[in-house]
Amino acid sequence: MATVIDPGEAQRARWAADPAGFVENDLGARLWEAQVEILEAVRDHVRVAVRSCNGSGKTYVAAHIVLWWLMAFPESMVITTAPTERQVREVLWREIRRAYRGNEELIDGKLTRTALELGDKHYAHGISNNEA
Repeated sequence: MATVIDPGEAQRARWAADPAGFVENDLGARLWEAQVEILEAVRDHVRVAVRSCNGSGKTYVAAHIVLWWLMAFPESMVITTAPTERQVREVLWREIRRAYRGNEELIDGKLTRTALELGDKHYAHGISNNEA
């Protein structure tokens, strides 16, 4: 069993201020310019909409946003959604699981197909409604 690292308040404040730095430096992900803009928009605004073509990396950055938010903001709850359960489970949460792997020592928690539980009041869940 890996030793879990408690980042502490100062580290969490740095992560909150620099989401792209967290994703690249702490999670080891590679981002392109538009993905950095998306991360910064989520940091700076209450609502963010991203319009783009298929295959542009929206799901990739969304997965990393979920992990960034959980790590930067203790006691936070993240709800993810998509039009269908299959998209939640096999698209977004597959990408979240991929980003989580290799970072278990930093992130910790219990990861399932559509949830990451870090504590009673600290988690991410994927939900959908398959009805029109």
